[in-house]
Order: sequence, then structure tokens, then C-alpha cells
Amino acid sequence: MADAQPQMSLFAVTANAATEPARPWKAGLFGCFSDCGTCLVAYYCPCFVFGQNMERIGAGKSGCCMYCLALTFTGGIGNLCLHTIGRGNLRAKYNIEGSCIGDCCTVAFCGLCAHVQEKREIDEMGKVGQA
Repeated sequence: MADAQPQMSLFAVTANAATEPARPWKAGLFGCFSDCGTCLVAYYCPCFVFGQNMERIGAGKSGCCMYCLALTFTGGIGNLCLHTIGRGNLRAKYNIEGSCIGDCCTVAFCGLCAHVQEKREIDEMGKVGQA
């Protein structure tokens, strides 16, 4: 029987147990044009990219639906909160430097670039076996 991996809730931001200091992002925020496919998908359907990212870091499979509902019913405020929490989860999982305030500002002013950066970061971590 295969070992079941623990599921992380989208809202459960847990600190990385690593003793190493937090590292910078490997993928730059404005490097989104180096991945034009994801850039286009994030522009036309950001909920899809968000959902994929959250599923890949183990935060569940409902990210896309939650993102769309938050965007539809809260006029973007719920989306801002949801994406900020998801970005914090990603940073915690991969021990990336930053803060909740920084995540919130990044999502508020460069949300689409943030989606692409997060996807590229997850892709990079998958190459080194940490995804």
C-alpha cells in the first residue's frame, strides 16, 4: 500500500521546519514572459493557474473553484486574501523569504505576475525533487 501524503489545507500556513535561513525566490516576479504559455493562461484564466499551483503544493484540489467564487462574490477582496494565503503557503513549504504584507502587495499590484512566478517556482523545485 502506498504511503499517503499528508494534505495541507489552503488556510494552514505552517512554518518550514528547516534550520536554514529563508532563501530568495528562484523565479523572478517579472520573468513571466520567459514562460509565455503560463503568462497567457494566467491572464485569461487566473483561477486555473491558482488552482494548479495550490494542488501541486498539497493545499487541496478546490483552489480553482474557491478563487472563482471569491472573485465573483467579493469583488476581488476575497481573491486578494485567498491568493495571499496561498502564496504564503508556497513560501512556507519551500522556505522562501518574504512576509504576509509583501505577499499581499505583490498579489494586489502584480497578481498575474505572481501566479506565473509561483508556477515557475514550483516547476523549479520539482526539478530538484522538492515539489
